[in-house]
Amino acid sequence: MNKQDVIREVAAKTGQPPAQCAAALKAFEAICGDALTNKFKGIKHDHGRVITEMASKTGQSEQACEVVMKAFDEVFEIALSAKLGFLRRSST
Repeated sequence: MNKQDVIREVAAKTGQPPAQCAAALKAFEAICGDALTNKFKGIKHDHGRVITEMASKTGQSEQACEVVMKAFDEVFEIALSAKLGFLRRSST
């Protein structure tokens, strides 16, 4: 899954235009560095600060940024699970 695939998936999950999702991802990467690498390393960030800065960088509301971030997290987790063949969520 490449970056454009992630953006399309997040746009589909949130109903946000792909351009806004791309801007949100770009802002997140600027704030937190390489998001996927940090996720692999288990590095956590101050969620409130990330959302506030993302809203400032994108011009979107903090609520919209929160929704987009949740969708990015879900898409990253699904992509990582599929790639590795484990870490999949149980359906129960």
